[in-house]
Amino acid sequence: MTSDEADGPPDIMRNTPALAAAKAQLRSMMKQKLAGLSSEEISSQSTTVYKTLLRFKPYLEAQRVSVFLSMPAAEIQTDAIVRHALQSGKQVYVPYLHKAPPHSPDTPSRVMDMVLLKDLVDYESLKRDRWGIPSIDPATVDRRQRILGGPDAQHSEKSILDLILMPGVAFDIEPGTGLIRRCGHGRGFYDYFIERYMFKIAALEPEEAPPVKLYGLALAEQLLDPASGYSIPVNALDQALDGLVLGNVDWNKTMTIVQAAHMLSTNGSPAAVWRKGEKPPAIYTAPGPEETLFVVTALLPQLHFTTRRFIFFTWLCLSIPPNLKLPSPQTAQDSPPDPAAFLLIKYRRPDIHCRRGTDEAPADTAGLPLVICLHRLRPLPIRPRETSHLSLSGLERPAYSFGLLAMATNGSQEGFTPQNILTAMITMRGGDASKKKAAMDFLGKFQKSNDAWTVTISILQSSAEADVALFAATTLKGKITFDLTTQISENDLPALRSQILVLLKKYAPGPKPVRVQLCVCLAILAIQMRSWKDVLPTVVSSLGNDVESHACILDFLRVLPEEVTEGRKITLTEEELAQRTTELLADNAEQVVQLLIQYAQSSPSAAQNPQLMECITSWLREVPVSTIVGSPLLNIVINAIGNDSSLQAAAECLGAICRETRDVDDNLETIQVLLPRIIELRPHIQKAVEEEDTEAFKAFTRLFADAGDSWVVIIAREPQHFRPLVDALLECAARDSDRDVIEYTFGFWYELKQYLVLDRYIQARLELNDVYSKLVDILLSHLQYPKSESGNELDLFDGDREQEEKFREFRHHMGDTLKDSCEVMGVTECLTKVLEAIKVWMQKYGGQATATSVPHWQELEAPLFAMRAMGRMVEKEESIVLPQLMPLLVQIPSHEKLRFAAIMVFGRYTEWTSAHPEFLQPQFTYIVSSFETDSKEIIRAAAQAIKFFCTDCKQLLSEQVLQLQTFYDQVLDKLPELSQEEMTEGVANVVAAQKTEDTYKLLKLYCDPLIARLMDKANKASDDEGKLAVADHIQLITTFVQIVVPYVSKNEDNPAVKYWQEVFPILSTVLENFITFTPICERVCRCWRFMVISYRTAMTPFLADMANKLAHGFAVSKQGCFLWVTGAILREFSEDREHVDDHITDSIYVFFESQATNVLRVMSDLPPAELPDVIEDFFRLLVDALLYFPQRLIPSALLSPLLQAAISALALEQREPLSAVLHYLRDLLTYGGPNPAQSWYYSSELAPQMQQIVKQLLLAQGGALVKQVMAGMMITFPRDCFADGSGVLLGMFELLPTQTTEWVGQTIQMLPAGTITADEANRLMTKIKERLSGQDMSNLRQVRVLLQDFTNTYRRRYVAPRDGLGQLEARRFHFEG
Repeated sequence: MTSDEADGPPDIMRNTPALAAAKAQLRSMMKQKLAGLSSEEISSQSTTVYKTLLRFKPYLEAQRVSVFLSMPAAEIQTDAIVRHALQSGKQVYVPYLHKAPPHSPDTPSRVMDMVLLKDLVDYESLKRDRWGIPSIDPATVDRRQRILGGPDAQHSEKSILDLILMPGVAFDIEPGTGLIRRCGHGRGFYDYFIERYMFKIAALEPEEAPPVKLYGLALAEQLLDPASGYSIPVNALDQALDGLVLGNVDWNKTMTIVQAAHMLSTNGSPAAVWRKGEKPPAIYTAPGPEETLFVVTALLPQLHFTTRRFIFFTWLCLSIPPNLKLPSPQTAQDSPPDPAAFLLIKYRRPDIHCRRGTDEAPADTAGLPLVICLHRLRPLPIRPRETSHLSLSGLERPAYSFGLLAMATNGSQEGFTPQNILTAMITMRGGDASKKKAAMDFLGKFQKSNDAWTVTISILQSSAEADVALFAATTLKGKITFDLTTQISENDLPALRSQILVLLKKYAPGPKPVRVQLCVCLAILAIQMRSWKDVLPTVVSSLGNDVESHACILDFLRVLPEEVTEGRKITLTEEELAQRTTELLADNAEQVVQLLIQYAQSSPSAAQNPQLMECITSWLREVPVSTIVGSPLLNIVINAIGNDSSLQAAAECLGAICRETRDVDDNLETIQVLLPRIIELRPHIQKAVEEEDTEAFKAFTRLFADAGDSWVVIIAREPQHFRPLVDALLECAARDSDRDVIEYTFGFWYELKQYLVLDRYIQARLELNDVYSKLVDILLSHLQYPKSESGNELDLFDGDREQEEKFREFRHHMGDTLKDSCEVMGVTECLTKVLEAIKVWMQKYGGQATATSVPHWQELEAPLFAMRAMGRMVEKEESIVLPQLMPLLVQIPSHEKLRFAAIMVFGRYTEWTSAHPEFLQPQFTYIVSSFETDSKEIIRAAAQAIKFFCTDCKQLLSEQVLQLQTFYDQVLDKLPELSQEEMTEGVANVVAAQKTEDTYKLLKLYCDPLIARLMDKANKASDDEGKLAVADHIQLITTFVQIVVPYVSKNEDNPAVKYWQEVFPILSTVLENFITFTPICERVCRCWRFMVISYRTAMTPFLADMANKLAHGFAVSKQGCFLWVTGAILREFSEDREHVDDHITDSIYVFFESQATNVLRVMSDLPPAELPDVIEDFFRLLVDALLYFPQRLIPSALLSPLLQAAISALALEQREPLSAVLHYLRDLLTYGGPNPAQSWYYSSELAPQMQQIVKQLLLAQGGALVKQVMAGMMITFPRDCFADGSGVLLGMFELLPTQTTEWVGQTIQMLPAGTITADEANRLMTKIKERLSGQDMSNLRQVRVLLQDFTNTYRRRYVAPRDGLGQLEARRFHFEG
């Protein structure tokens, strides 16, 4: 592979217009084909796929599974799969689409990541989008673990997958290779995700990132038959699959398809390939005791002589009826195989008879589930065994059997040979889980061993294939990062440096990924090898001056600042790293600039090299931007923008230069130089549009946006001088007919608005008002839905679901920019533009609209959407435009999207309507009548609008409360789940607005039908789907509990409580009947919790019954939800509440102690890792107990085991439970000092006693506490827990400074050897003692800072021990109470 090839696929590998057209035609054909499938047929096939997966080994063994969330039709339904995976304890990741990170020229505008579902309740809480697909709320993404991640992702560097279950429009088997090909929906989300995921795991150790399996889930109709004349057009970027799970199988047809693909078979082992002159392999394998799979192998031996790419067709998994008769097995060793297909059969039933067959299909097998799995090896060359060329595909037989390989001596030269390493990599690609685990263990031990240094270098010195060399280079990088100081002596460092330089010279031509990894190796070595002072001269002189070496030098220059500034986990102190940063970067900055100038001036091709631009961008962090702008490099970068090959990198570089001038007051002269140079690029906008060069258009728009974002302050100060830049951005937005680039300008319009609305910039606001006015016109145009190319008004995007989602998301971003424009121009002017657009449409097309046809409806819908987007900007007092608009909206023609848009507008303006009641009745009638339509989308919008009307206009609707109940009862069962909740929230608000004396009868009127439905659903709930329906329905009842809270005086009975006391036995019965089903338990507990929160001490009449149910519920189910309600009771009935009898308070505390004792028993039986949710809920409960009952809890016998349990729980690595535990510990420590975190005042006589109890407890357990907190901060805690962790340490120093200092020192001595020097440990302890010796209390805060810095430094340069935490491991909690 050449370096050019490594940089990316050539254009011919990307989608050509012909290829795109072929894919579009195929999708259109499949859409029509799948449209004919009934929901019953799809459900049946989905059930078949689900049941097949339950017996499919790769799924059963996978711990981290990615599953697509299905749309309601035209594809396999995955709801049952997701639920089973979650209930089985698997980590389930689902797709999340988002905008690509900015300034990524080679990245699609929208990309996909996989985000983690927390549990079944989390999954059920997902709201469905307009296609009925459960969708991740963007607001929750920053709290979720992500696979690829970003700045807001949690621990994404270690997030990996075992199995990806993928959707598709169509699938087929490629003739000649047997690859399973997939045609997606057209946006490339999965292909690009997998490409990025593979790049990510290449940098991880094998033990951290096992190979991921890719399986498609398909309806039988989605597998293309070659006889149909259709096949899947692909390019080199399309990902082939490992397998395909089909919902229904016509066996004869499937075998025809397989044979048409010229499948070559073996028994599944690469070592068993049959070759000419050898006896063919056995075609029968004895079944294992638990096997339920048929394995069918198609053997066409003539392909041994005609193809060098072998595809192993390893699984065709079928569920076979017991009475099926099958061919009997033979070894076929006496004669060469004929060209017919062989059947290799595995089945656990002893009565199956088999014989060698041809391509005849087993009888009566139509409709059986099928899994096709293909594993591809590279071309298999014929080479002598003694060849020194190392190749995965060149190993004819493994040097080890991986049943035995795990027994190889760790660290021995005999075990860790290049041959065995390559064999392990082959095994990792196989399907045998036990062998893969052994191979993974072997590779993990290899990477930790001393032998890894010589073996990886040996592999890199050989003619290894690209993927092998990349593995070796990545391993070498890990060795230098983590093991350099402990495994390589300082005297050997120069030799290691020389070896890497030699390897860099070898890989200078490519492949680029290997070359880059080696550059990273050299950069990390340079950081740690402090005696190496002449880094740049050494690298440049060693690599030479040929063209290929230039690429290598540029890569090294690019990665060096990144490695230094990102702060790798290396064994340097902060002071040493700061000094090394100065030596490597600051001291070399001027030399690097001159080097880049010399290189750029060496040839025209050098001046246009994208690597040069990347280097300049990387060093901008170290070189003053004025130096770059004042050098020849500025002209070089700008000139490179005119070259197609360097345009993207050059535009990004110039944008980075602009970003470095954000501090405008410090860079005025530089900005004055840059402004005209950037403005002179404006003609390129028109050229890119005329030439339909989308990528160039994006590059220039990003460049102008970078400049605008960076200089927005000075634009507001000098609007006339910078007006050309603003106009350039406006031109980009106006010319963006395909909506490809306008989103890059949104940030600029927002930032500029932030200044223009300030009084000091009023003049700039006046001068730029016309810009925002034009921007609104542009946005109104871009907001229009496209016209369908096929003429189908029901499918404007011709089946491209991703494109439609992109457009919807894009419109919401434009809505935000419309609001920015409103703030600059004023709401009245913006609404006037909407009014004018509606009037224009009505004048032009209103008379042509009919019940079935609305011409150019897009031009009417766009201003409606704009009006909806501006809703929050409009004051209730607006009386100029809205009174003209509202009567027009109820006259909107009956078109689905128009009616939807009008309803959404009404729902957004309900606050305005409440202040203008004369408009209520027509709007409300319009919405109510919308429930009679067949459109699910309109009904969902209407339900949401009802919620807003009932909430904001509840007083106006009071007279209709009885009619509203009739309407509610009639439509409720017709609504989807989310709409039921929204409708219920609305009517509950109207009920809550009524007189207190009417509350009881209105609750009976509204809720008795709900209770009847609940009992009916509970009686019929025989499966998970039915049980989930029960859980969902309980939420509707909870909504009334939350909202209908009448005001009553302390001596009056609460009418709402009277009603809920009648309902309580029914909810209790439902809970008892479904005590093992978590969603129902959680929903019932949530309902009870809100009863306590809403009605507080008025709940006394049935509080005892509720407490008994809670205690029994936790004892039986061990679910944390029962602790939610306990906490609420504890708060509402605490001793500082008024009107609470002492005996009730006493009973509540006894109830709490009983619950706490039960939890401690559970924590004693199970490790914390199995109880994260219970631990989180329990310690939040304990925080409340400390707050409201400190005088009872602290002297109690429970306090000591509670602290032990807390210390044990600190071994967790999840943020939420850790946060709860640390908060409890911090609160507990305050009771050892003068400022307790209490809400109940206890006497001064009691305070010393409480303090003494806490201090004595800490003297006994403080060492373990300090050890676990420090271990967490240094190794295991998520970063969000650092502040609370250091807060616990600060509290310990405040109470027991001498002892805590000693415990800190003991903990440091427990750290793994080689991770901290004696000097570092002594230096830390000396500084702590110095701070504690003074009388200034602020010194304690400095101790906290010292420990934070120390733990941060340790964490930065060190990773968790590969074999566990050793002496830092937390002890298991044991409770005898």
